[in-house]
Amino acid sequence: MPYPLTLPSKSLDILAENRITYPCILKPVFGHIFFSQYRTKNFVVNNFGELSSQLEFCSRAGHEMMIQEIIPGPDSNIYQCMVYIDGSGQIRARFMMRKLRQNPPQFGVARVAVSCQLIALLVDYTTRMARSIGFTGIWATEFKLDARDGQFKLIEINGRMPRWNWLAAYCGVNIPWLAYCDAHAIESVQQPSYETDVHWIELAKDVSLSIRNHQGEGLDLSEYIEPYLSARKTFADVSSDDYMPFLKRIFNPMTNRELQSH
Repeated sequence: MPYPLTLPSKSLDILAENRITYPCILKPVFGHIFFSQYRTKNFVVNNFGELSSQLEFCSRAGHEMMIQEIIPGPDSNIYQCMVYIDGSGQIRARFMMRKLRQNPPQFGVARVAVSCQLIALLVDYTTRMARSIGFTGIWATEFKLDARDGQFKLIEINGRMPRWNWLAAYCGVNIPWLAYCDAHAIESVQQPSYETDVHWIELAKDVSLSIRNHQGEGLDLSEYIEPYLSARKTFADVSSDDYMPFLKRIFNPMTNRELQSH
């Protein structure tokens, strides 16, 4: 399946020969360690000199890195497909969403998304990858539509519950419940369909980051407001019957530092 040009960082000669286009990203092999130290997922480099300098910096810090092409286009070109594969290897549920805004923009996690119809090609890619290694459980893949050639390019795979999992449950695909039933040998039904065009909003982050990032995101006011005006929407962090989690996020110093770090 198509994916961004990705190269090991051990030899700058290889990079020069492959004629990487700039800007590109310098990406860690062990992302959780890198993020805990630098509070970012990757470094963007604009030329070969910056690439060499950042590689040397990362190497001194003990990080193994890779160089990857940036797929151009807005965050709304990013799609995520989540499936649940039970202990016998059967696909019990499928769900797909499209990102609208990320935190941080371009290389982050969804802060506003919308459920969408299954794209057969992406479901096929997703299930074939999982089955090729005998994976069971929650499997989520991310693809970005490359406007240059019209192809979906594989961005990442996560063998865990994604941040936006409540959107799937709200739309009718309760994957945590399927996983629980599977773990405890409780009979459950397959969940083949779900509601589409439902917006999911992480309110605590979206309001603050939309104000701060509007110049860099290239969105107009109507695009920021549209999810909030949707008749079908759900929030990640606020509920009409319990406002305390939302208020705690707003006034918790740790949450505020997390917002500021991006």
